[in-house]
Amino acid sequence: MHEAYDWIMGWDIGGVNTKACRVPQTGEEDKATSLSKGFEIWRNPEKLPELLGEMARELGPVRAMAVTMTAELSDAFQTKSQGVGFILEALARAFGETEIWVLGTHGRFVELSKALLSPLDFAANNWVASCLYEAKKNPDCFVLDMGSTTTDIIPIRQGRLLNKGTDDTSRLAQGELVYTGALRSNPNTLVRQVPFDGRMVRVADELFCLMADVHLLAGKLEPEEYTCPTADGRGRSPEECHARLARLVCADRDIMSFDQALNLARYLYEKQLETISRAWHLVASRLKKPFDLPWCVAGQGSFVLRDLASRLEVPLATPLEQEVKALPARDVALLLAEAIKKEGLR
Repeated sequence: MHEAYDWIMGWDIGGVNTKACRVPQTGEEDKATSLSKGFEIWRNPEKLPELLGEMARELGPVRAMAVTMTAELSDAFQTKSQGVGFILEALARAFGETEIWVLGTHGRFVELSKALLSPLDFAANNWVASCLYEAKKNPDCFVLDMGSTTTDIIPIRQGRLLNKGTDDTSRLAQGELVYTGALRSNPNTLVRQVPFDGRMVRVADELFCLMADVHLLAGKLEPEEYTCPTADGRGRSPEECHARLARLVCADRDIMSFDQALNLARYLYEKQLETISRAWHLVASRLKKPFDLPWCVAGQGSFVLRDLASRLEVPLATPLEQEVKALPARDVALLLAEAIKKEGLR
């Protein structure tokens, strides 16, 4: 019991990955332990409580939990409110009497039972945790977090979040949320045409390949980092990535050579960089001297963000060895630990 009282667990429950992080209540980052499990919630939503319980047992006992999520947007749910309610009720079923606090997009913790009364205040809230915590360490920066599917771009000045949007739709409009990620994104969302055999060829409007295929073939991603299901259910070797990319222009490995597939992968990588760069420049256009703000980068696509920072000649605020892939889960736990200490939440 004493051991549990000394620890806090943070959750980041997404539509395809669920992440947890256990941190000391004293807030020591270097003692944090994290865990990520692939879980496509639309396939078996009823198994979410079981998954949460397994992950918590693997990490160890805690006195309280803090929650962020993005899974409410899954088409497993008719509305986001329904999705938030389902996720919170799954947590309640999994953990019984454990204290559970939910971080709102307004930046405050609310008890789970009260969060159920206004679910939209807690939808797509994981970026809030990352930015609020990073603002304490880097009061003047950009937080860029690229996951498997999306990228967040949030400016911070003098410790204040300068986001214009708070929900997904307004954040998309402001450039603060970009629907492109390191693994699951379909390359045909980045381009309408690609170069092949000396011509620009229209791409197929099918799910033939993923950005994970692009990054692996381009040498940016290791096979063990390709953690999402492949588009065709086959393996993750360079040869299999080559075959999937060829189908983007309705070709195959006999028609498109490996070198041509590699050229295609590098072209698509550049287009993804361009997409994120456009969004960052849109956000940056509201600020004075945005190139002076260092970037705090995180997520499965950190390698993409580092590359873009180098090209734009902006500094990185976080040393590379300290990058955290489960940033929202860790940061929401650390924020709750601080709130318990300062505000006496119980």
